Amino acid sequence: MILIPLLGLQLAHSALWFESKMQIPDSNQLIRNTVVAVIDTGLDTAHPAFKNSLWTNIGETGLDLKGRNKRTNGIDDDKNGFVDDVHGWNFAKNNSDIMDDHGHGTHVSGLIAANSDHFSGVARGAKIMILKYFDPKAPTSGNLMNSVRAIKYASLMGAHIINYSGGGMEPFEPERMALLEAAKKDI
Repeated sequence: MILIPLLGLQLAHSALWFESKMQIPDSNQLIRNTVVAVIDTGLDTAHPAFKNSLWTNIGETGLDLKGRNKRTNGIDDDKNGFVDDVHGWNFAKNNSDIMDDHGHGTHVSGLIAANSDHFSGVARGAKIMILKYFDPKAPTSGNLMNSVRAIKYASLMGAHIINYSGGGMEPFEPERMALLEAAKKDI
């Protein structure tokens, strides 16, 4: 087993161990371009382990009719209700700034899809869609509604898998319904 440092933590992981336990010669070939929506606290997008792991909304790339970069032109080019949502959306602030100011979302994303010479997630061929829902200053009800909106976004934008870090003592009915709708789409 190899110990890999990720964001200051030591994580036990070996891609060979994972692949041998799954009895798949190269599990990452199976998940290449699989979109995993990570509903959490965002992502440190400057971290080199995610250089090739980010999902990209192709509707927000390229140039618009006026020659402006769609990534930053302030227009909802793909008409999905979100402006410049290139790699996901920040539901806590209702903008495209997905930067992690907590650390948990980056950690979870690393476990899933980190891909560099020094870091490796269990699904390094996957693309991660970053959906920031958590605001430590918001009331619980605000974070819950953000999670519902994030689940719906993941469904709308074609995620194959949703990884959502959340919990509570009782189901929140709108959240449960959003998850059931996602399941109907085989997410």
